[in-house]
Amino acid sequence: MNKLNAKSLNSVKVIYNKMLNAYPQWDVYFNENDDVGSASIEVYNNGNCISKYCFYPNFSGDIDSISIYGQGLQGHYDNIKRTNNIFGFNVKSISIESNNPMQPFVSVYLASMEVLSFTNEEKGAILQCFWQLLGGDFQVANEHNPIIKKIIMGWNLADDNWTLIAITLSPYTAFDCISKMSSDKKVKFKDMIRRIAEFNGNNDYKARMAISLFDKTNVPYTVRNNVFYW
Repeated sequence: MNKLNAKSLNSVKVIYNKMLNAYPQWDVYFNENDDVGSASIEVYNNGNCISKYCFYPNFSGDIDSISIYGQGLQGHYDNIKRTNNIFGFNVKSISIESNNPMQPFVSVYLASMEVLSFTNEEKGAILQCFWQLLGGDFQVANEHNPIIKKIIMGWNLADDNWTLIAITLSPYTAFDCISKMSSDKKVKFKDMIRRIAEFNGNNDYKARMAISLFDKTNVPYTVRNNVFYW
């Protein structure tokens, strides 16, 4: 029976620790040895299992697939399908399956075994751009923490407070760093900005700020008939 190798197991542990911080109102548990060589993360609310994530290995011990059990499976499916991403991994395929009619699950196969390879410098630059998008306002940033913590889950940052990392980098240094990223990374960056802009209202203002960010970072976008398209 294959098991996750040390690198993959550490990636799951990073996700687990991020969940602990992102959802303090829930009980989160990590199991290094679950079903068929997998490691798992379980999330409970008042003794009821909300979600269980099983990370299954391939023959070399890299993470090959992730199965999600519990509540809100359609929501999980829709979000992963839309972003083509789960915990920073690119997705090859996703479906809702059931080995038992009473226990359906979301089955996710990964396109790559590597977490998106943003460097620490790029991560800092991206966080500075989040800060700019939200007007450099701590209260507004705090209101957007739920979506930002989901976006950066698995980044293994030096500080859990992303704003403290963001403000250590000058905006112009951040813009220059983003502008030099590969096209694939810019696509991911653009999707991160979109998710934040669409969260918690005030979308028009954040869309205008996003356009300003994209202009400064050489990230392509479309405007037709004075309408901005992501």
